[in-house]
Amino acid sequence: MTEGVPQFRLVYKGTTVKAIAPLTVRIELAKPGKEDMLSLFSLPIMPEKFWKNHKLSDPLSTPPLASGPYRITQWKMGQYIVYSRVKNYWAANLPVNRGRFNLDTIRYDYYLDDNVAFEAFKAGAFDLRLENDAKNWATRYIGKNFDNHYIIKERAEKRVGAGHTLAGL
Repeated sequence: MTEGVPQFRLVYKGTTVKAIAPLTVRIELAKPGKEDMLSLFSLPIMPEKFWKNHKLSDPLSTPPLASGPYRITQWKMGQYIVYSRVKNYWAANLPVNRGRFNLDTIRYDYYLDDNVAFEAFKAGAFDLRLENDAKNWATRYIGKNFDNHYIIKERAEKRVGAGHTLAGL
């Protein structure tokens, strides 16, 4: 891989993927590693016909349609991206997806400065903020939107899924 996002080029260096049947791909890793394989499994499958006319080194003028429940419908590089639900999503009725993918539109705004992002959150510009700094959690989450319960501070319990371990406690 000589084109594309540098992080992917580094992680997947020496990895090859080949379609061997309409619903089957063969993945060969340069070195064995379950983390790399799990990482590959999380990537969306993109249609070959789309990439035949696009170079990975060129910015995309139209986003590819992937196989997931949402598609990109709007974006401004470095500012925001909007996903819209695919109405005829092929896996919508699978038992594993019951109760999921219910939002018609999801918008992510990008902030280069965390303080600007925090003030935008406090003003109600977006709906969810994850805080990892205990001092911020204890001292900065104050103001009229908190007092009026427009923004609710909620502590999320740490859960460890199968295959994960906690170390250094």
